[in-house]
Amino acid sequence: TKTEGNAMLSGNNSRAAETVATINDDSNGTTLNQENSPISQLPTETLIIIIHWALPRVEFTSIHRAVSSRMYMRKLYTLRQVSKRWQYLIDGTPAFWPVILSKLPHHVNNATIVRSASRPLAIVDEIPEEPNLHNHPSPEEFLDTIAHTRSRWSALALDVRDGEGMSGYLATPAPLLQIVVVDNMWEIYDTSTEPL
Repeated sequence: TKTEGNAMLSGNNSRAAETVATINDDSNGTTLNQENSPISQLPTETLIIIIHWALPRVEFTSIHRAVSSRMYMRKLYTLRQVSKRWQYLIDGTPAFWPVILSKLPHHVNNATIVRSASRPLAIVDEIPEEPNLHNHPSPEEFLDTIAHTRSRWSALALDVRDGEGMSGYLATPAPLLQIVVVDNMWEIYDTSTEPL
């Protein structure tokens, strides 16, 4: 019951427990009601700043940009699960949706495109590992699926196997594009040797 839940949360201080959270029994089991928590009383602008500072920074020009981008998106989706209010604020704040990753599912990238409104986007493409067990798109397939957002690209990072076709990636104008990073990750891991 509500009283038992408060006692469990606070020991002797039920007033503090009511402020932090109350536990209610319902037909689906026990749920946590956060309507009375102090953080739920914060102004929207303050909560948005808190969420912004809770997110990791995406180091786009770093060799670890794909990892930092995935960490950012993972944390963003975790914060969306805190409460309905947090989900509403995160989904409704275009600045929280700056990056599209080739290794994310198509529906996640589509949600990012919609939630980012008209804000600039950073595009991070990674060559799928071999064998491609998760059915990630090739760089060409990935860029084709997001081509309609090209006018919003502010940064583009591509992993390529060879330099052929590079001009095709950049043939269409992208007026906001400020950063282009091209990596040939396959050369880094090439273990073949040539005779001396």
